[in-house]
Amino acid sequence: KNINLVGGSLSANDKIGGLAGLVYEATVTNCHSSVNITGGGTAGGLIGWSQLSTITSCSATGTVWGWSNLGGLIGYSWHDTLVSNCYATGLVSAASTAGGLIGIIEESVVKMCYATGNVRSYSSSISNDRFGGFTGYVMGLNGMALIENSYALGNVSCTVSGDYIYSSMMGGFVGYNYQTPVVNCYSKGSAVGNGFVGGFSGRIITGGTYASTGCFWDTQTSGLSSSADGTGKTTAQMKTQSTFTGWDFSTPVWEIVSGAAYPFLSWQYSVNLTVNSNPSQGGSVTGAGQFP
Repeated sequence: KNINLVGGSLSANDKIGGLAGLVYEATVTNCHSSVNITGGGTAGGLIGWSQLSTITSCSATGTVWGWSNLGGLIGYSWHDTLVSNCYATGLVSAASTAGGLIGIIEESVVKMCYATGNVRSYSSSISNDRFGGFTGYVMGLNGMALIENSYALGNVSCTVSGDYIYSSMMGGFVGYNYQTPVVNCYSKGSAVGNGFVGGFSGRIITGGTYASTGCFWDTQTSGLSSSADGTGKTTAQMKTQSTFTGWDFSTPVWEIVSGAAYPFLSWQYSVNLTVNSNPSQGGSVTGAGQFP
């Protein structure tokens, strides 16, 4: 709790993170890392592997480089892990399976989180490439996984050759969704490569508790007009509150400065905003922080 790790670098062959390689039956709160990570597999900017744990109000800003199962915050989130109010901003580079926030989400709940870093593959000959601006792969067997009220801004790239294109999946938000509900989420980054490529999701497997509810991607900034699920909108529409029907702007979970910014999470900023005229018509917005 309340740990801030600044600068430097760490490396290991398996299960490595700026804070911990593995957390099990733990509560991690208000921990932050800017450590750069190099790992073989299961590496994250903050945590390599999480299981039966709660991770809240945490962040990672360092780069993550390695072989597979990499995430800007967590490499692999498995079995009854809850991740909330967290973010990652660093570049994630992998040969196979990576996400801007979490590489793999399996039987875990992730809500009110965001990722802004780019995600890229450095290999053109690996099977089961799964890359997403938020997560590479999410699996929700027996209704035990959920992604809710979250967003991704980073670009995703993975170009493979030959028959590998049949197992390559990438999306602005999620690369491969296996039977998992994703609710009230959005992405704006591009997904560049071959295989299964989508503005929001690269590939989905329906059944179980799968649902895609209130999810969107920006067709202009992503350069993509199609996706396995989600609804494509223009940049102007993505910066308009009325686009996001059913989203909670009253409690609030979300905030938006219509005409000037994409939606952002209410916990990100505690500021008083001043809007002069209509931002889309030359007005201005003032307040602390950077808006998506």
